[in-house]
Amino acid sequence: MHRCSLVPLIRFMLCGSACALSSTAVVPGAAAASVASLLVLSACGGSTGGTQDPRVVELKNAQARLEGTWRFMSFEPETPLGPPFDSLVREQFGKLDLQLAAGSLTATGAGFQANRRYEVTQATGDAAQATVIDDMGVRYEFDLFFEGNQLRFVSKTSPWRGQGMLQRGQ
Repeated sequence: MHRCSLVPLIRFMLCGSACALSSTAVVPGAAAASVASLLVLSACGGSTGGTQDPRVVELKNAQARLEGTWRFMSFEPETPLGPPFDSLVREQFGKLDLQLAAGSLTATGAGFQANRRYEVTQATGDAAQATVIDDMGVRYEFDLFFEGNQLRFVSKTSPWRGQGMLQRGQ
């Protein structure tokens, strides 16, 4: 049964059989007319009052909090990266800036620049999960934890498994 076929039934319930058969009938009483309007609009797929899925709201909130400039402060790999990567990563502490906006990440540091895509995949409160995608399509998974003006991250993809900290930039 199509939802809009409820209109005649609603009219019948409010004003009787004569009203339900006529498309131009006047419903007695302002209250009855208001109730009928609301029921008809909702039965025909009208607005839900602007409510959104809480998961979508959480994702949007995390995305908004993530956007902006962050400074790379630390990273502790689960296992040593080995030469020359250990020293190259340490050299970027306090120097590498990450600019995040609308799914685009730009990293600029001491002798280093890269552009990547990213997406926030899950979020709840002060925690989120994100994926960074490199030029070859390789996906790097991260858990993110907002802690004031810092963002603690846990990198879950080898060989970069480990955790670190970003500081909100100016």
